[in-house]
Amino acid sequence: MNVMKNIKILSVICASAVLFGWTACMDTDAQYTVVDSPAPTFLGIICDQTDTLTTSGNTLATGRQIYPGNHTVAVMFDENIGFATSTKDRILLNGSPVNNAVVYGASSILNIDFTAPAVSELVLTIPAGIVYGPSKKTNEQDITITWTSINVAPATSLVNANATSEAKALYQTLLANYGQKILSGTMANVNWNNDNAEQVYRWTGKYPAINCYDFIHLPFDGTWIHYSDMTPVTTWHNGGGIVAAMWHWNVPSEEPVVEPTPQPGGDETVLSNEEKVMPSDWSGWYKIEANLLANLKEGDVITAHTKDVAAGAQGSFKDGSSWSGLVDGNGTSYEYFDITSDFSITLDATLLAAIQANGLIISGHDYTLTGVSANTASASGQGDETVLSSDEKVMPSDWSGWYKIEATALANAKVGDVITAHTKDVAAGAQGSFKDGSSWSGLVDGNGTSYEYFDITGDFSITLDATLLAAIQANGLIISGHDYTLTGVTLSSSSAAPQRAKKADIQYVIHPDQTTFMPSNCLVEGTWENKIWNDDLAKVAGYLKTMQEMGIAVIWRPFHEAKGNYDVYQAGTGAWFWWGKEGPEVCKQLWIAMYDYMKAQGVNNLIWVWTDIPTSFDPKWYPGDQYVDMVGADIYNQTDAAAIASTMQQLQYLYPNKMVTLSECGGVADAGAQFEAGATWSWFMPWYEGEGTAYAPMEWWQNVMNSPHVITRDMLK
Repeated sequence: MNVMKNIKILSVICASAVLFGWTACMDTDAQYTVVDSPAPTFLGIICDQTDTLTTSGNTLATGRQIYPGNHTVAVMFDENIGFATSTKDRILLNGSPVNNAVVYGASSILNIDFTAPAVSELVLTIPAGIVYGPSKKTNEQDITITWTSINVAPATSLVNANATSEAKALYQTLLANYGQKILSGTMANVNWNNDNAEQVYRWTGKYPAINCYDFIHLPFDGTWIHYSDMTPVTTWHNGGGIVAAMWHWNVPSEEPVVEPTPQPGGDETVLSNEEKVMPSDWSGWYKIEANLLANLKEGDVITAHTKDVAAGAQGSFKDGSSWSGLVDGNGTSYEYFDITSDFSITLDATLLAAIQANGLIISGHDYTLTGVSANTASASGQGDETVLSSDEKVMPSDWSGWYKIEATALANAKVGDVITAHTKDVAAGAQGSFKDGSSWSGLVDGNGTSYEYFDITGDFSITLDATLLAAIQANGLIISGHDYTLTGVTLSSSSAAPQRAKKADIQYVIHPDQTTFMPSNCLVEGTWENKIWNDDLAKVAGYLKTMQEMGIAVIWRPFHEAKGNYDVYQAGTGAWFWWGKEGPEVCKQLWIAMYDYMKAQGVNNLIWVWTDIPTSFDPKWYPGDQYVDMVGADIYNQTDAAAIASTMQQLQYLYPNKMVTLSECGGVADAGAQFEAGATWSWFMPWYEGEGTAYAPMEWWQNVMNSPHVITRDMLK
C-alpha cells in the first residue's frame, strides 16, 4: 500500500505542474480548448521506488539485475498521459501480460505491476498506440525496457570438498526439499537435550525433523553438564532426526588471575581451573575425563585444591564410571575421608589403570573445589623437595604417638611450601594432626582452619601460610595422630612451582559490554584471548568429531547474529555478542579461522550456516561464499506471513546461490502460512520458552505439524 500511495502523490504533483502550465497560457475569457501537442515522450523509469533510470529513446537497457517476484515500475513521460485500463493486457513481460497497469489521476506516470519469472533476461514491452497525451496523440513506437534476472540457484554441493558422505547426503536432502516443503525444527532447552522436541511430540504426536543443541555451557563442561555424553544426540539421530548445533560462546568476563600453586615437587599438569561448590548435602562432584589423564604415570600425585573448607568436610576420589570410591593396590579406599584443606592421591598401578580407563570423579561435601592438578615426580622421585625425616614412627590407637621436627630444620621454609607426612599401614578411622611444637595445640592457619585432628587414608599434608610458617619456625612442628605408621616427612618448595590460572571470581558471558575479551586478540598468539580461543575450539572440535565418527552430520551455526545493532551505536556498542564487538572485518576473520581449524582437525561433517539480522541485512558481515553453505535469518514477533515472505525473498536475492533458512524464530506466523505466502525456507526453528515467554505455543505447533507444507521427523525415514 505504501508503494501505491507514494506513486499517487508523485502523480498528483506531476499533474499539478502540467495543469499550472496549461492555465498560464489560457485566455480566461475564452472557451477552453485542447492545446495541440506532440505524442508523449518516454523519459525513463523508477523501479520499486528506489532505482531511477532515464533514457533519450524508446529503448532502455537498465543494466540492472532484478529478482524473481513482484515488482512495481513507474514509467515516466514528458507530459500528462492517458491510458485505457482495458488495454493493459497488451503490455507484456517476456511475452505474457503484466499484472496491472494504471495512471492515477492527471499524471505523467504509467504504473505497471508485474511478477518477474526466474529467467536470465526480462523484457517489458509497452506497444505503440496505447499511451496518449493531452492532444490524444499516442506513442508512435514500442517502448522496451530490459533487465537481467537474478538467478536463484543454490549450490549443489558443500563448500568443503572433503565433506563426509553423511554431510553430503544431508545437504542433498535439504536441497531436494528446498522450495517444495519446509523442514520443522526445535531448539534444545538451553543446551544439551531433546526436551522441546519431546514436548512437541506430546502436543502433536509427531517429532520435528531437526533438533538443535548449544555449546553455551562449555565452561562448565565436566561439572554439572557433560558434552561428552552423546546420549541426547545419538538418541535423536538414531530416531531418524537431523542434528544441528550452535554456540553461544561464553568467555571470561576478564583475564583470569594467575597465582602460584604449591606442589609436592616435579612438574605440574593443570587438569582443571574451574570452581565447584561441594554442598553439605553430598550432591557436589567434578569429573575429569580419562583422555586428560592419559599421560600420567605411577607415582604421580593428583591434588584437589580447595577453599572454604568447613568443619567436618570430607573429600572423595571415585571411579569415573562406577562412582565407587577408588581402592589402591594395598586395599586403601578413597571413598570418603575428612579434609581441612587441599587433598591428594598418589597413583599406584591399580589406581592409574582405573582412572585412565574410566576417568576420575572428585566429590565430598562442605568445601569448594578450586582446581585440580597432577604433579609428576622428577627422576629422583621427589622433585624440588627437602627430606625432613626418614625415620619410621608408629602412631598407635591410644593416641600416644608423635614426632617432632625442630624449628631449625624449618628455617628455610617459605609461604606456599607444603609439608607432607608420608604413611603406611593406615587403619580404618585413622587420624593425623599437625601441632605447635611448643604448646602442643593443633596448628591454626590465618583463615582459622585447625589442624588438630582430621581423618586420613594415606599421606597427608599442610600448606604453609604466613601464620603457620611463623609458628613452626618459632616452635617447631609436631606430627601426631593414631592408627598409622609415619614413614617420613618432606618439605616441598613452591619456588619453582608452575602457574595455575585461578578462575574463582570469573564470570562467563557472551555480551560485549560484560567482558574485556577482545575478539581481535583471539588470533594473536600469546594473548589470554588466544588461549581461551584455542582451548575452547579444541573441545568443541573434539565433540563434533566424535559425532563424525558416529556417522552423524551436523548443521553448524556459529557466530550467529554477529551484527546486532552494531551500526546503530558508536564504537560498536550495539553488537549483541562479543564476536561482533569489533565490527565485520574481525568477525569474518574469526569465522574463517574457525572454518580452517575445523578442516585442519579433520572435522568434515558440518554444514555451515551464517545468520544475518532481518532488520537490516548487511553483506559486509558475510564471510564469503567459499566458507558458507547456507544463510539464515532470525525473526521474532512478526505474525504477517507476507512480510516474512518478503524478508525471505530479500535474503534469497542477496545470496542467490545459497539455500536460506529461518534459523531462529518466535512469535511468528505459522510455517504453513509462511510457505503459502512465499517464504519457502529450508527449515524453521522456534526458540525455547524462556522467562515465561512461549515463542511457539501448543496451538502454533499443532497447526504447523499438520500443514501439508511441513516435513516432520517421521517423513525423513
